[in-house]
Amino acid sequence: METPYTKVSGLWNAGMKISGLERGLKKYIMRLPIALPPYPEILEIGCGTAIASFTLLERFPNAHITATDIDPNMLLAAAKIAFKRKVPPERIEFGEADVNNPEEILYLSKEEWTHIKPDSFHCVIASAVMEHSDLEISLPVIARILKPGGCFINIGMSNSIIGKSYGTIFNFPVIAPEEFSRMLRINNFDEISVIPFLWNEFPTNLTRIGIIAKKRKLS
Repeated sequence: METPYTKVSGLWNAGMKISGLERGLKKYIMRLPIALPPYPEILEIGCGTAIASFTLLERFPNAHITATDIDPNMLLAAAKIAFKRKVPPERIEFGEADVNNPEEILYLSKEEWTHIKPDSFHCVIASAVMEHSDLEISLPVIARILKPGGCFINIGMSNSIIGKSYGTIFNFPVIAPEEFSRMLRINNFDEISVIPFLWNEFPTNLTRIGIIAKKRKLS
């Protein structure tokens, strides 16, 4: 499926590096207060060139990551980066999926769609993509495929002037942290924390803000 990012997919990673956005995002993810089991299953939704996935692999080298995006060109660009970095194929898989329905994945290595079972992932991360979703549709699915006690990390666009400008350019709404937190509580999440970017994570701190939440454990 072609998206507004399709035409720039080949240059996306270079642009993130040159602008400093990748550096800031990596520093932020590396310091997030998250604890995962020794061999965690992680899903990235709307991975783009998979900066978040590669960073989580640095932090959790025994993780298995499923990186998804609706744009096949972005997935191919991410897969090429993984190959150049010699990331073992058993550590990361790439597949096509809609942000509103992340439990249906068409892996690059397969010809048929795969349905993800409930309680499959220890962690789900999304970076600047939930703004493109309908939260009433996407959040229940994310909650369903997370294990009880699993964490959801959303790195969204901030309410800053620059963040709102991005929304105008790419035609998406900026979701206030208070509203996102409210939607998380409705969808079986608790222990919700809003975690701002720090000054030394410039320039990413100008446009992004993060929220971490955990799926409620069974009583």
